[in-house]
Amino acid sequence: MKKLILLCVLMALPLMASAYDATVNGLYFNLDANTKTAEVTKGDSKQSGSISIPETITVGSITYNVTSIGDEAFERCDKLNTVSIPGTVTHIGKYAFYQCLEMTSINIPSSVTDIDEAAFRYCWKLAAIDLPNSITSISDGLFMNCYNLETITIPSTIISIGVASFGSCSKLTAIVLPNGVATIGANAFTGCNSLNTIYLPETITSVGVGALTDTPWYANQPDGLLYIGKVAYKYKGTMADNTVLELKDGTTEISGQAFYNCEGLVSIQIPQSVKDIGESAFGDCSNLATVSLPSSITEIANGTFGWCTNLKAITLPDGLLRIGQQAFTCTGLTEISFPSKLVTIESSAFWNCNGIEAVHIPASVVSIGESAFWNKTLKSITVDAGNTVYDSRNNCNAIIETATNTMLFGCQGSFVPDGVEIIANRAFVGCEGLTAIIVPSSVKSIGEFAFDTCPLLASVTLNEGLESLGTQAFCRCSALDAITLPSTLKEIGQFAFSGTNLANITSLIEEPFAIDASVFQSLYSRATLYVPDGTKAKYQNVEAWKRFTNIIEVTKQCETPTITYDNGQLRYECATEGAIFLTSIFDSDVKSHIGSVIDLSVTYTVNVIATAAGYKNSEPALATLCWIDANPKTEGVENGVAQVRANAILIQSSNGTLNIQGAVDGTSIGIYTTSGVMVGSAKSAGTSTSISTGLKNGEIAIVKIGDK
Repeated sequence: MKKLILLCVLMALPLMASAYDATVNGLYFNLDANTKTAEVTKGDSKQSGSISIPETITVGSITYNVTSIGDEAFERCDKLNTVSIPGTVTHIGKYAFYQCLEMTSINIPSSVTDIDEAAFRYCWKLAAIDLPNSITSISDGLFMNCYNLETITIPSTIISIGVASFGSCSKLTAIVLPNGVATIGANAFTGCNSLNTIYLPETITSVGVGALTDTPWYANQPDGLLYIGKVAYKYKGTMADNTVLELKDGTTEISGQAFYNCEGLVSIQIPQSVKDIGESAFGDCSNLATVSLPSSITEIANGTFGWCTNLKAITLPDGLLRIGQQAFTCTGLTEISFPSKLVTIESSAFWNCNGIEAVHIPASVVSIGESAFWNKTLKSITVDAGNTVYDSRNNCNAIIETATNTMLFGCQGSFVPDGVEIIANRAFVGCEGLTAIIVPSSVKSIGEFAFDTCPLLASVTLNEGLESLGTQAFCRCSALDAITLPSTLKEIGQFAFSGTNLANITSLIEEPFAIDASVFQSLYSRATLYVPDGTKAKYQNVEAWKRFTNIIEVTKQCETPTITYDNGQLRYECATEGAIFLTSIFDSDVKSHIGSVIDLSVTYTVNVIATAAGYKNSEPALATLCWIDANPKTEGVENGVAQVRANAILIQSSNGTLNIQGAVDGTSIGIYTTSGVMVGSAKSAGTSTSISTGLKNGEIAIVKIGDK
């Protein structure tokens, strides 16, 4: 055995590769034979003391120009004191000198054109540095946590200061930003608690959130709206009640959190010159009621108007492309209209906007985030017919991702159309008005929290084909007292039915699988579990099914219900005692529309299932309900109401026989295939007429009643 192990180690050795190509005078290099250039890189040991990087190195017979200091090349060389960089170097990589705690001096030649992020972060003893005029930006975190940095010269070529670039430089007392600087990143000088003096040129057009807030310079500014260059940076102090603001012309940006928690702000006029509004710029402005957004705005950033509870209306600019996360969370909006160029609506963008009852998604939208429209009162969701990514097929009152057949969002008026395969995480979470849902056989998966906290959801039908129920899928659905689990189910997530009032649970699963005890939390002693004939012993030996104190085997199936129509009402009957009926009604007419003409069919497809405690669900009863003798075109409009005569017809099929109810006595009825071949005919007589056709289940029939 020892020989075998030794052999394996020896075989592995040739596969091991060095992280560098060459070592010269204690420094490590990677080489590019094509360009004959070398990059200083990280090696096996840490550098210490004073080092001088050479302009060239010779490896073998080839001389290489040293042009770059690579990423992390001297990272955590905590004994390194000084570094001399030659004039051949053009690039310093990210974290190149990160945590060189003892480094006191470094020269950067004018050959260097870019220095990547955090290259000098945590160089504690670095007190002064001169940057060459060959660079144009100070990268993110470049000097962050350089606690002893007191003096730095910013060259006139700099146009941007990166995110947190001088963060926690606690001994920095003064800095001059040259004319030409356009951008200061978020938290650029945060923690610079000695920074009393800073020159800020008028060329500044963008300032990130918190860039200068945590400095003595900011503390010394007067209360009111503080401008940095052309940027409305921050309202300092407490705003007076009922404040109306009009930003000055030429303002290019409103910084993130500029007016955050300004409870006194009731109205703001934003000029056309503003191109950007930062994250949470008006967050928690609870009395803000009026906002005028300029046409120049293309994005509404994360949290921009979040928790503006008095904001009941807003007009989105025509050129808007993106609405960020929580952009309008918990606002008082009562309606929203999206512009035709909008591309992205991110997660929770309109979360808990309980005043919004209807949403229409334009054709341009290609990305919608999770819980984007969650609220308790939403009643209507439609998608423009021209949208190639999403749809609301069959007027389902929901948003479906077309390519994956995933229902992303629903509301209290939604149903799940056949063809949907996935009900997404949180699709109906908190939908207080949802009372019933039928999950068709096409659905394979119901996601996490999909129907969590739907307090009025009393009727749920899970059809055969469903394989997975996610965590808390029906958690806290307190009105739910019965459920039938299909035989195809393979997985039930934690707490799936916790918080329900299930009294009857019918499982059609022949081979029970283990589930977490939380699935039916607090129900094991209260609910009756009905299982297939001959499987009780199996359930009594599998966690956590075995926790049920009352398990009963069942053999019966509900009888298929019958459907009748009379005087505007559909009626159902079932021979099974105690059966209740679960109905889905689909219509092909549009519920919302853009344009001057709408074609109406006035045709409904009715799908009914009977269910009862201790019984398997019935086979579905299907019927088509339509109206004839009106076509249904208007025969005149009186007082704004279309006057239409119509005769209701209910059509059902079973084993090739069609039953037609509602035709006038003596009316000719013909049944045709889609190719026009007649397969049955009769004269209507009495309340209903049955016609045998020989058509197989699933075949489409054309029914001609009189001349209709």
